[in-house]
Amino acid sequence: MKQYFTLIFLLSLASCNSIAKDTSQKISLKNYAEEAMKDSLIGASPIVVISKVSIKFYSKLDANHYVFSKLNRKGLVIIPKNSDVIEEILGAESKLNGVIVFMEAHELKPDFNKLRYVLNGKEIRKSVSDTINMKNIKSFVVIKKRNTNQCVAFLNTKY
Repeated sequence: MKQYFTLIFLLSLASCNSIAKDTSQKISLKNYAEEAMKDSLIGASPIVVISKVSIKFYSKLDANHYVFSKLNRKGLVIIPKNSDVIEEILGAESKLNGVIVFMEAHELKPDFNKLRYVLNGKEIRKSVSDTINMKNIKSFVVIKKRNTNQCVAFLNTKY
């Protein structure tokens, strides 16, 4: 038992060290949003999904707050403005301005038989999603519609 504890401790220590060394992928929410706005992926006031039930308007967030100052770029996903289905989940403003999602907030276990797929802003059939080469996927997040079991997978191969 003691050996397992030591092994787990060493593995967690190693992963912490690798995280600490990887500062090249750190970015502030403000810079991340500005890049996406410059690329016309999102509008001036996207919705920011911080947790499964917490959404905020970017314009009302203090993007300079220390919590948002050193985020892992790989932990952020953009659902571009005018994406299919997003309005059903997060409302009209999400379709108009897009969404920034904190990946760590979404550890959903969807029913893959009922999952809907949106690729680069356009809804696709599951059969099409099965043919996508995983090496081409730059970001992926599953969002659950409140008070339902409906989930949508948003995949991006661009950006």
